Amino acid sequence: MRQPKIVRELNKRAFITITQSFLCEKTTCDILPTNVNGHKPSLDSFCVRNRKRTLSTMTSVFQKVLGAFALITFLVAFPAVGQAEERESQRSLLLQYLVGEFSNLRTILETGRGAGHAPIFVRNHRLAWDDEDVIWSRQSLLNTPNATYRQQVYRFVLPRRNTGIVQQIYLAPASWEPQSDDWSALERLQGCDIVWRYTGDGFVGSREGSQCGFVDEQGRAIFLATHLQANSVRFTVEDAALSRGGELILGDLNGEPVVHERIRFFDVNIEFLPAGASSENDSAWIVAEPFRDLHDHDIRVPLVSSDERMFLGHDIQVLGNSEEPTGLTIRVYRQAEEQPVLSLKVEGEDGRWSAEAERFRIQLRAQERFSDSPHH
Repeated sequence: MRQPKIVRELNKRAFITITQSFLCEKTTCDILPTNVNGHKPSLDSFCVRNRKRTLSTMTSVFQKVLGAFALITFLVAFPAVGQAEERESQRSLLLQYLVGEFSNLRTILETGRGAGHAPIFVRNHRLAWDDEDVIWSRQSLLNTPNATYRQQVYRFVLPRRNTGIVQQIYLAPASWEPQSDDWSALERLQGCDIVWRYTGDGFVGSREGSQCGFVDEQGRAIFLATHLQANSVRFTVEDAALSRGGELILGDLNGEPVVHERIRFFDVNIEFLPAGASSENDSAWIVAEPFRDLHDHDIRVPLVSSDERMFLGHDIQVLGNSEEPTGLTIRVYRQAEEQPVLSLKVEGEDGRWSAEAERFRIQLRAQERFSDSPHH
C-alpha cells in the first residue's frame, strides 16, 4: 500500500537528517588538527559527543515518523470501518423493506393500470444460506396464492469496488423447498444482478439490459432492463424487454411501474344477527366467516355461516393504509348494493381490531407471518 504523503515526507527528512549528522561527524573528526606528536586532540571525546547527538537525532526523527504513520493509519482506517458498518446497516434495512407479502391489487383498483389481468401476489421470506440472510421469493396470483408460478432466491452482497448493494438472483426449481437444504439446485442468472443504492428515504435499484439477455422462441436476442424502488410500505418494478435493436417487446410504453404494496391477511371472528332477531338473545347470533381469505386491499368478500357455509347475503370489506398501519376501515354491504350498510373506522392495538354495530360484532387479528416486516 502506498504510504500517505506526510509519512513519505517525514521519511525523507529523517534520511537527510541522519545523513547530514553522519557526514558532519566524519568530516569533523577527520579535519581536527594534529599536535606535535601526530595525534588529534580530544578526538574520542569529540566524536563520542557527536555520535550521541546523532543517535538522539535519529531517535527523535524515527519517533516522529512512527507517530505520524500510526496517526495516518488510524485516520485512513477509521472511515473505512465506519463505511463498512453503514453499508451493512443499509443491507439489513433493504432486506427488511423487501420481506413480507405484497400485491398490486390496490394499484389496479385505484388507477386502472393492469386492469384485465389477475393481481399478483408476492411472498418474500427471510432465510439463512451459509449463515447469510437471503430472501426466498414466491410469486402467484392473488386469487390462487398457493399456486406458485415462479420462485427465486435473492442474495445481497457488498462488493469492495462498488458502493451499492448487489442483488444476485437464483432460479429455484418448482419442487425446491428451503427445508431440503439443497442449495446446489439453484441456478444463478448471470449478468442479471440488480444494484441497489440508498437514497435516504428508501432504495433505488437498476439492472442494465446489455448484460441480462435470453433468446426467445423466435430466435431473437432479448435483453431485460429493470428499474426498482423500495421503502417500508411498497416496492415498484419497471421491466422493459428490448430487442437488440431497441424495440420494446414487453413492458409499459409509458414507463409506468408495477406497484406492489404490503398486504395484510386477517383471522376473523364475526357474529351476525338475522333480521327480526333480538340482540339480547345470544342464541340468535350466527357465527359467520369470510368465504375466502380476508385482506386489507379493498376487496368485498361474501360472508357465510361457519357451520353450513351458507351465504348470508352480506359482504365484508377491509380497507387499510400501509402508511398508517394501526387504522382500518371496516365496511359491510348487502350483496348487489354499492353503498355499505355499515362503515366504521377503527384503531387497532397489537395487531387487533374490534367493531360492533346493531347486527354485527367483528374482531380482526393480523396474521403474524413475517415478524421482521416493518409494521409487525
